[in-house]
Amino acid sequence: YYVHDEALRDNPPSGAEAPALPRDMQIHQYNSNQPETLDFLAKVRERMDGFGDTMTVAELAPGSYALMRDYTKGQNRLHTAYAFDFLSAWPGAAKMAEILDQWRDGPDDGWPSWAFSNHDVKRVATRWGEALGCPPPRAAPLFMALLLALRGTIFLYQGEELGLPEGDVPFDKLQDPWGINGWPATKGRDGCRTPMPWKDEVLAGFSKAKETWLPIDARQRTLAVDKQEKLAESMLHTTRALIALRKESAALNAGAFRVVEASGDLLVFDRKLEGARIQCVFNFGASDASREYEAKPKVLWTSDPVFNGSTLMIPPFSAAILKLA
Repeated sequence: YYVHDEALRDNPPSGAEAPALPRDMQIHQYNSNQPETLDFLAKVRERMDGFGDTMTVAELAPGSYALMRDYTKGQNRLHTAYAFDFLSAWPGAAKMAEILDQWRDGPDDGWPSWAFSNHDVKRVATRWGEALGCPPPRAAPLFMALLLALRGTIFLYQGEELGLPEGDVPFDKLQDPWGINGWPATKGRDGCRTPMPWKDEVLAGFSKAKETWLPIDARQRTLAVDKQEKLAESMLHTTRALIALRKESAALNAGAFRVVEASGDLLVFDRKLEGARIQCVFNFGASDASREYEAKPKVLWTSDPVFNGSTLMIPPFSAAILKLA
């Protein structure tokens, strides 16, 4: 919305019968994403670079891959663009591969950002976990491993590192107008906005007030930071291990992306950089799977999969990150 077209033409009507917002009454053909916007972004980037270590992020509509590339390619536009594609229903392995494969390598491909949860959608451990029939304790490390293996900038939402499920907020405690007005068809967005559980106590170490803006879900208190710090295999430590692996591996951090297989519930992709090849394997299904390798690769991280000789045995809802070269 930075630039309107030169002729100041009116946007055409969208034809929506019941638009959720006033802006949805128009097709924003003449006041959004005009070619001159790229010139403006170049000036923004030049200005930001003058302040040292800074970062610029675009927020674009789902599926705007061409715009995302235009806004982020090269070194004189935005650093990255926030993608909404994985903030809705479970897409399936094949659709996910189709989306991800559009971001391969090279400066002309641009640099995306990925998020699985945020303040406007149900938490991913619940949203995708329920769709797959996978309970949050197994869903959380599976999706975290996937997120931290992708090419692009990663956005972690508060509590995602703890594996928090969606909070249960009763009607009389709702604050979000969407939930209040849409109840019971929709509970709104308060379930993903409940306080961060730092301690396993009444207000979860979040506040010293008598009452917090949103209530603390007892299920989330059991996943509090202080409890997970003491458990070597907790989701918090799993997240830290995956972040450390991403930082240590140049291929995972900045390497090219190639889909190897996306069939049924199995997703396999490679990250490559300067001779290094990391293969990431995910089983999103409720049945066992397996993959054959010519020689047993080095296992960098695994939730459950193990090798039987040169065969990788992949249990339901599990993942492995392997070094092939």
